[in-house]
Amino acid sequence: MQKKKIHLMIILALFINGMAMVLFAIDNIQLKNVGPGITFTALAVVLFSLGVYSIVRNSKIKEMERR
Repeated sequence: MQKKKIHLMIILALFINGMAMVLFAIDNIQLKNVGPGITFTALAVVLFSLGVYSIVRNSKIKEMERR
């Protein structure tokens, strides 16, 4: 079964949502709300990881298509 590429708009949405989570985390930490700050930080790390993974995956698929 052939692997499908992840669309560029989905990757862009992951990074935009990751930035939003970072901003929410900063706001909550400044307001001394540690629980939500940690939660939003963890969500931001997950979203950025998925974004980087999808870029690497797309590049590997593109490389395999060239062969």
